[in-house]
Amino acid sequence: MRMVNLRSYIIKALCIFVSWAKILFAARDKRFKNSIIFSSYNQGYKDNAKYFFEYMVGEGYNAFYVVADGLKFTSPVDSKFSDRFLTYGTKEYYKALKQCRRFFFTHSERDIGWYIPKRSSLVNLWHGSPIKKMGYDSPQDLKWLSKYHAFKLKTPYDRWDYILVASDYFKDFFKSSLRYGEDKIIVNGLPRNSALAQQGLERADGRKKYLYAPTYRSEGVSIERACEDLKAEFRGLKDSVLYIRLHPFDFGKLPDGFFEGNIINANSFEDVYSALQDFDALITDYSSIAFDYAITGRPIHLYCPDLESYTSERGGLYIDIENLPFYLSRSAKELVSKLGMPPSYDPSIYSAPPSCSRLESLLISKGVISEDIKN
Repeated sequence: MRMVNLRSYIIKALCIFVSWAKILFAARDKRFKNSIIFSSYNQGYKDNAKYFFEYMVGEGYNAFYVVADGLKFTSPVDSKFSDRFLTYGTKEYYKALKQCRRFFFTHSERDIGWYIPKRSSLVNLWHGSPIKKMGYDSPQDLKWLSKYHAFKLKTPYDRWDYILVASDYFKDFFKSSLRYGEDKIIVNGLPRNSALAQQGLERADGRKKYLYAPTYRSEGVSIERACEDLKAEFRGLKDSVLYIRLHPFDFGKLPDGFFEGNIINANSFEDVYSALQDFDALITDYSSIAFDYAITGRPIHLYCPDLESYTSERGGLYIDIENLPFYLSRSAKELVSKLGMPPSYDPSIYSAPPSCSRLESLLISKGVISEDIKN
C-alpha cells in the first residue's frame, strides 16, 4: 500500500512539474490579459462555475472556461460560449494560465489544472450546502487531511482565498469544517439557482418524472442496494418514470442492463441543475440538491435506509435530517407510498432572487475583480 501511495505522489509531482514548465514557456497572448478562468469538477461545463461564467461574460468580463477534451454539450445555449472555451491541456490553455490571475472553480483548484501560477486569486464557488459533516469535522475527511499535515504541506483549504457560502445559516459549518475566518467566506446565493423557478409541467403521455440523486457513501447500505430497492417499487408504477443520477464517485457501480423500462440513466446529464425544473419531484438523501430543488416548490423526498450508519460514518450531520421539512422515508416502499403527496414545506423560505450580480459586487468589494478588467 505504501508503494502504491509513493507511486501516486511521484506521478502527481511529475504532473505539477510538467504543467509548470508548459506555463513557463507558453507564449504571451493579449487575449488573456486581465482574464478570469472558470471550471468545474473534471473540467465539466456545470454547476456554479458555469452559471457565474455566463453571467460574467454577459457583463463584459474577459472570462474563459476550461473544458475537458471531447466534452459534448447537450444544450444549444452552451454552444454560444464556444469561443470562450479552453480545452484542457492545449497550447491555448497554457497561454491563458500564464497570464490569468483570477480563478473560479467548484471543488478544488484541480478543476483548473495541476499547477496554478502564484499571485493568483483562487475562489471556490463550492458545490452545495452541507448536511453531512465534512473537512475537519468529519473523521472520514480527516484521514486525507492528516497526510498533508504529516508532510507539513498546505491543504487545499489553505490555498483558497475565498469560498462561496449559500447563506448565513451555513456559514458556521464552513468556518468549522475548513477552519476559516469570516474574512475568507463570501455569503451569497448560489449562481446555479439563479435560473430555477416555478414552471408548469406538461407531459404528452401524462407520466410523472422523478429524479433520484443520492450523495456518495462508502459504508452502510450500498448505493446498488438502494437503487435495486427503488427499481423494484417503481416497476409497478406505469404512470411514473424514475431517473437515477449517481454521485460521480459512484458512476459505474450499477450493473449492465440495470436501466430498462421506466428506469432511466440520468448520469448522461452534464449539468443536472439545468434539468431540475423538468421533474415533478426530487428523491435524494443527505445531498444539498434538496435545497436547490426547493426553489421549485415541488415535493422533496429524503430516502435514507442507512441513516444511522451514514451518520456514524460522517461523524454526525450538521442538520437533524428528521426535522427538515421534507418527506423522510426509511425504505423504498415507504417512499413510493408518499409520492402523490403535496410539498411538505413553504417554498417561500427557499426562493431566492438571482444572485450573480450581488456576487459580482461582493468580489469587487474584496478586490478580486474590478470594472476595469472588462473587455
